[in-house]
Amino acid sequence: MKKLLGKIKHFAKLCIICVIRIFCPVKKNRIYFISNDGERFSCNPKAFCEYLKTYHTGEFELCYCLDKKLKSSLPSGVKFVKKNSLKNIYYFQTAGIIISNFRLNWQVNKRKNQYYIQTWHGGPIPQKQVEKDAQDNLSEGYIRSAKRDSKNMNLLMTGSDAICEVYRNCFWYDGEISNFGTPRYDNLLKKDDEFEKQKRAELGFDENLVLVLYAPTFRNNTPATDLILNNKKILNAFEKYFKKPVKMIYRFHPNQANETKDIEFDDDRVVNLTEYPDAIDLEKLCDLLITDFSSVLADFAMLKKPCFILCRDYDEYISSERKMYIDVTEYPYPLFKSEDEMIKFLNHDLDMEKIQKDIDKFAKKIGLTEKGNACESLYKKIIKR
Repeated sequence: MKKLLGKIKHFAKLCIICVIRIFCPVKKNRIYFISNDGERFSCNPKAFCEYLKTYHTGEFELCYCLDKKLKSSLPSGVKFVKKNSLKNIYYFQTAGIIISNFRLNWQVNKRKNQYYIQTWHGGPIPQKQVEKDAQDNLSEGYIRSAKRDSKNMNLLMTGSDAICEVYRNCFWYDGEISNFGTPRYDNLLKKDDEFEKQKRAELGFDENLVLVLYAPTFRNNTPATDLILNNKKILNAFEKYFKKPVKMIYRFHPNQANETKDIEFDDDRVVNLTEYPDAIDLEKLCDLLITDFSSVLADFAMLKKPCFILCRDYDEYISSERKMYIDVTEYPYPLFKSEDEMIKFLNHDLDMEKIQKDIDKFAKKIGLTEKGNACESLYKKIIKR
């Protein structure tokens, strides 16, 4: 019965799409945004949406697809489109421009006059293998959906020569790639002391606190609780090094948001902000990052802030989860396979000047193209389409 109801629902949706396509034309200046399957107002779609609202007011009708509970997160002037609603189908089918940061599950191919921009959610550093390169870990259903999504794409955005080459080879896509940067990095690279001061106050962080962000990536067969660190031991070491009070912010992968929302820590210096909508805000506030294979590493490289790559399951992850494009040892940050190794390095070998020089060398190696003007470049692109 459940399977039959699913088929009926799918058929009804196709009928609605058909009616909209017959009677409702595509509106050239209507832009439909969606990020993380409507579960967050974040990442590249958010960055470009806010840029247009700020610098090109009134030129476009901005429509953002979100879960109902996130409606209040949208700024005024941006139309809320409820996820999984008839309204969502209508705006998706009539938008002249569609902007996403993840694979869309197309019911039918895009319309002739629609322009689909895939901004993706990774960074400019080639890290974990993705899409075709990781297809042994992908379901047949995902691969079919990804190929259809790529067929519909008009533009794919990248932020380095290296990642441009990776995406060209693995996205099942032979269309246009713009290698002029990543929209969300425009905000990341913009120094705004007043914003950071206000955001610290909003989140209850004292100005004198050293903030450490811990952002592990998702693992297929590992529960989030296994990714929790020895917080007390690490925080004591950081406070000894910085000679200031330290707070650690946990930000698990979005796929683990529901799994981790009720986690309680045994140290009041630790806070879980996995459900905070935009990681960029936190990255700008934090002084140091601990991660493993997450693309947040690239964000901290853009900021030229220190990062510790802590991979307690390094050998297992590489052999059974995901292969890497570039060996982790080639990154401009130190790699540790245990917390004790990391603490020892912190006490004896942390050299900020060397880290910044290593980041500059690595940026040249991968052909980094991030200049903080990706939104402006994308705007110029779409008005000429």
